[in-house]
Amino acid sequence: MNDKILSALHEFFKECHAVADSKGWHDEPVTAVPSDAEYAIANRAVDFLDFAAVVESLRKPGVSSGLPGFSLTTREFRETINGMAPERVKLVVKLILIATEVAEAIEHIVLAKPEDDIHTVHINAKGSPDGVAVELADVLIRVGDDVIEFMLPIIEALMRKHEYNKTREHKHGKLV
Repeated sequence: MNDKILSALHEFFKECHAVADSKGWHDEPVTAVPSDAEYAIANRAVDFLDFAAVVESLRKPGVSSGLPGFSLTTREFRETINGMAPERVKLVVKLILIATEVAEAIEHIVLAKPEDDIHTVHINAKGSPDGVAVELADVLIRVGDDVIEFMLPIIEALMRKHEYNKTREHKHGKLV
């Protein structure tokens, strides 16, 4: 993988984090006790995991519908969330917020009229950029901010995962 690209990506992620910080998104340290809203979001993450398990079962028929290694009931999941270190609860919340950006991109596609061009960036009634690409840009911005905030080794992970993917079978044995 090209070092210049990885370096530029890391710089972009640092910029995403700096902008989020300047807008007040990091006023409290990640180790601060999560707010009631953060706990509420984290506790609903089990719904997302249930949905992801269904999607995985459709991608690879004949395989258990549960995600590998995920076997907690809703009650057990919520007890686990409520007993986790604050930083982990906050990271769960941040990951769910990334998922909401993907949901917004899907919403743009589903709600578009047949004549609408879903490949363009347009300005909405509030004056901000909008569209499928904008929501996917939000995904990248949130990822960039989160990997810096939580000190996740994303560049190493990208390199390792990319090299691993080169060795995988066609479609990894999945239908979709």
